[in-house]
Amino acid sequence: MLRNRVEETANSPGTNAVVTLLGAVPGRRSFLSAFGDGAECGYEIASGTTWEIGVGKVAAGPPATLTRTTVEENSAGTTARLNFSGTVRVFNTLSAQRTPVLSTTGRLPMDQMPYEVAWNTIQKVVSTGTVASYVFSLPVEFNRFRFEWQDTAPAGNSAMYARVNHGGGPLVGPNDYLSGYSVGGSQESFTGPPASNNTSIPLTDNTGGGTFGVMEFYNIANAQMMGTWESAALRAATGRIVRMSGAFVVPYSVRATQLIIGFSGQNVTAGRFRLLGALA
Repeated sequence: MLRNRVEETANSPGTNAVVTLLGAVPGRRSFLSAFGDGAECGYEIASGTTWEIGVGKVAAGPPATLTRTTVEENSAGTTARLNFSGTVRVFNTLSAQRTPVLSTTGRLPMDQMPYEVAWNTIQKVVSTGTVASYVFSLPVEFNRFRFEWQDTAPAGNSAMYARVNHGGGPLVGPNDYLSGYSVGGSQESFTGPPASNNTSIPLTDNTGGGTFGVMEFYNIANAQMMGTWESAALRAATGRIVRMSGAFVVPYSVRATQLIIGFSGQNVTAGRFRLLGALA
């Protein structure tokens, strides 16, 4: 939705949803050359002190146009299309609400991770027999993933763990394991991966009860893999529900290719699992 140096002019678009573009200003690019026909993009229309920011859609025409699909903010304090007259500037931008800002350490704060995304189901598994682990591929067309599990029942005292493979095998080394978790109210914080191959995040309570939960994470090349997870487990011995949650940051230079879900102690005999992907 964002490209560098995109700016055109338009003449008296009024409140029309479709704005006819008059071509790039000197030294800039047109919306069509930057995004292509049918693409969504952020836009701002400005004339003097009057402005409007939103999301639009480019059409090749001719003439080339920009449809004001969604107005997110304007100088009148509303989300309605404003009435512009005369020659106006139309340029590519994103509203502050849609713009993530990295921290001083180069990480994306968790409260800036977008929540309104269109999820696509990648793989679903229903376990009806004894299983030691599952391997889920992470397609390159998605940069955000959501893993869900429900009615997970181990054969005995068994915990479910998550790890990732970034090329070379599911047990490359300590960097394969997602880190940072809390169990039973005691928080353990990691700035990087655990120091041992034998450590990963426990996504279930190791008591033999049924479990459900969800994990979401970003998977981007040349960036830190980061995400959060939360689960609830039924303690078989007491019948009480135990909640667990955590966050993780893994400093990879390449994308992870697989998510591996394994079970310690004894194999799982039942459970439903689903991996979803989105481009966010």
